[in-house]
Amino acid sequence: MNTRPNFHPDGDGGGSPRRAGSVTLREEGGTRDAGGMHDPANQSLADALRIMLVLLQGAMVVLAGLYVASGFQSVKEDERGIRLLFGKVEASNVPPGFVWSAPFPLGQLIRVNTGSLDEAIDRDFWPDYPAGGDTDPEKLTVTASLKPGTGGSMLTADGNIAHSRWKAAYHVQDAGNYARTILSKDEERKLVRAAVKRGVVHACARVRIDELLTQSGDRAESVRSYARLEAQRYLDQVGSGLVIDQLNTTAAIIPPLYVRADFAKVQSAVSTASKAVEDARAEAGQTLLRSAGQAAPYLIERIESYEAAMARRDAARAVGDMAASQAADREMIAILTMIDGLLRGEPVAYPGGTVDAAGATQTLAAGTVSNLAGGEVAKVLGEAGSYRTGVVNRAQADARTFDAKLAQYRANPALMLQRELAEARTAFLGRDTVQQFQLPLGMSGISLVLNYDPDVARDIQRAQKERERIKAEDERMRMLRDTTYKTETGLTVSGG
Repeated sequence: MNTRPNFHPDGDGGGSPRRAGSVTLREEGGTRDAGGMHDPANQSLADALRIMLVLLQGAMVVLAGLYVASGFQSVKEDERGIRLLFGKVEASNVPPGFVWSAPFPLGQLIRVNTGSLDEAIDRDFWPDYPAGGDTDPEKLTVTASLKPGTGGSMLTADGNIAHSRWKAAYHVQDAGNYARTILSKDEERKLVRAAVKRGVVHACARVRIDELLTQSGDRAESVRSYARLEAQRYLDQVGSGLVIDQLNTTAAIIPPLYVRADFAKVQSAVSTASKAVEDARAEAGQTLLRSAGQAAPYLIERIESYEAAMARRDAARAVGDMAASQAADREMIAILTMIDGLLRGEPVAYPGGTVDAAGATQTLAAGTVSNLAGGEVAKVLGEAGSYRTGVVNRAQADARTFDAKLAQYRANPALMLQRELAEARTAFLGRDTVQQFQLPLGMSGISLVLNYDPDVARDIQRAQKERERIKAEDERMRMLRDTTYKTETGLTVSGG
């Protein structure tokens, strides 16, 4: 049986009539030509294809432009960029800003955070405590022995152990090394913790337990600095690109809890001794200032130089070196002259020197100095000068009086003697303690009964009170001078 459909040229098969065409193409002039009649359709199709090709090319250009523009990316202020091209690093430290990098998959821009980060070493060197529990040493459980695997500690140079807690602040400095070495944030934290722990162990192993527990000032900075340098050396060795900015303790370094009370007593004794030494030095400085004022260090240095010259003179005399002995004598005389000038406040050509006064070493510059003496030295010198002036004045006045009386005596001795006697009697009878009695004429004798006179007693009490007042006034003036010296130098003396 033949099942193939029967197509007819004028129909669609099966004998059906053909559907009339919607468009009939004819050649001008009435002659039918199928090839000529299809040219307009081909032309329209060609135009459509050209338009589609232009649109496709434009779309490709736009897509290519968008692909290239997608390479423009921003790097934040706390970031650094790493630009890659075909997997190779083109730039490893791209600064913040709007930058271009070949887009993926040709290239890539990797951003690395360079902001400051913190890492706490809380449990590694601290006694064991429950998670979220109180870390105060006063509230931790005290045990008489160590339990391996629980808690942490540091070994010191003298074989003792101590506990501490640390905190490190760090940042990424070399983004290229960081990206090549570290794969994740977790690796970054582990690496920093390992470096800090290594540095702390090395730093604490260099000092004794007493030095570690009394860390203050330069010594504390020395331990922290060494620990940071050691940790940084380890990070540099592995090429991490990380830099530790600060490394500090977050809690006081403590001994083992079981002996903490004994260490506290030792530290208290050391602190008390240090305070006593400081108080003694302050009191020594105050005493020097109170004694000689600003001239005290100069006088001490000159006195020490005088003693050294005296020792050289004695040594020279012992070996019979008279030239060296005479030179030492001249030096001693010059030093004494300079000391006298310093005490008097006169201009002195000081040669310069170094002196240890009140526990502190001072370097005194060479040059002309004057008006430095003060305190008790200046007071004593002033009083001595006043006393000398008074003695001289009184002696001169007495000499002039004697000369005058001598001339009167030579002129009329009897009159001179009578007048001196009258003046002496008048001076004697004018005393407060002398009382006069008028006796009748013809009496051969008188008997006096003397008893305790209340007026005399009052006078004695008045004189005693006056002496006490003068003494109290002198003490007040001394305290006032001490206060003045403290204010001028800024020294403070702690009371016992």
